[in-house]
Amino acid sequence: MSMEMLARVASTHELSIAFSFVFMTCALVLAFGMAFLISMEERVLKGPPSAAAEAPTAPATPIPQE
Repeated sequence: MSMEMLARVASTHELSIAFSFVFMTCALVLAFGMAFLISMEERVLKGPPSAAAEAPTAPATPIPQE
């Protein structure tokens, strides 16, 4: 169905109900997603220990001296 045909056939009230349904569904999905994200346990990323994990002692790129 094209947008022009939908605009002719559907009334303003019907379109507002459809828009409200879509908006509320998106808000509900967003709320569940946020609740899930907040309730997740924070875990440390695990990997092999490396020398890169230590703090650098010098800048990554040399600074030219004038």
